[in-house]
Amino acid sequence: MRKLIFGVLVIFFVIAVLFYCQPKEEMRVRIIPNGDEAQDLKVKEQAKNLVVCYLKELYDENFDRFSENISATYDSLRQLLTETLDIPCKVDFGKHTFYNKTYNDNAILNEQTLTLYVVLGKGEGSNWWGTIYPEFLQISGSEEVQYESLIARWFQKRKGE
Repeated sequence: MRKLIFGVLVIFFVIAVLFYCQPKEEMRVRIIPNGDEAQDLKVKEQAKNLVVCYLKELYDENFDRFSENISATYDSLRQLLTETLDIPCKVDFGKHTFYNKTYNDNAILNEQTLTLYVVLGKGEGSNWWGTIYPEFLQISGSEEVQYESLIARWFQKRKGE
């Protein structure tokens, strides 16, 4: 009886390890603008449109083929962005860290993720990012969440600001 219980536990453990240790195939895109001035944000939107069109053309439901498509052409994307936007651009495709956050009720874990990483100019502005595989741009965000103090707002109203 002990051998049967031990065997069942070993099988359960092996199945659990195989299930939880499956490589998570995920790919993201991240665009960091030169800064947060109005002109920088306008350029970021232009870059975003170019990058999304580029990714749609290369998209493949097979993770490996999609990855190979990007690997073979991301330097061309850099040239296109640099010439079209008239700003120095860096484009990289590899593992980049995304830090813990929540967005659209989804937890985004602090992890190294395969990313098409685009830096416009100095890259000192608020970034735009999205998941491009397995869900093509289902989670994305560019707006920064700003918290406002109700007490500070009350004092500003009292001062007449």
